[in-house]
Amino acid sequence: YNGDGVPQDYKEAKKWFDRAAAQEYAPAQNSLGILYDEGQGVGRDYKEAEKWYRFGAEQGYVPAQVRLGLLLADGKGVPKDLAEAVKWFDIAAALGDPAAPRYRDALIGLLPPDEVSEAQGQARLWLIQFRR
Repeated sequence: YNGDGVPQDYKEAKKWFDRAAAQEYAPAQNSLGILYDEGQGVGRDYKEAEKWYRFGAEQGYVPAQVRLGLLLADGKGVPKDLAEAVKWFDIAAALGDPAAPRYRDALIGLLPPDEVSEAQGQARLWLIQFRR
């Protein structure tokens, strides 16, 4: 992917990310999301990016949670869902991502209070289940 010591080759990187993602390796799932999100070695496909980010996010991989939140907040190629983005930013913040609180707080002012409460309640439930 990065071309460290070898020529950079996104298609070859995708092959290896696919193999690792099939074994539920969250960093590889996130990397596939990035490839599709940025159109590196594959056609740009935001729905496919969302799918891979979500796989990684559900496993507790914080970078995937943040990227999923950003994609949902932007609504590029996927339905815009600010409440779902708040949920994922809230989870990522609780798991230690330094940028997630800033992203979350920027969205909170755009949502009705009941939607914020619901999103943050879902985040708390997710965290309880994840930590079991």
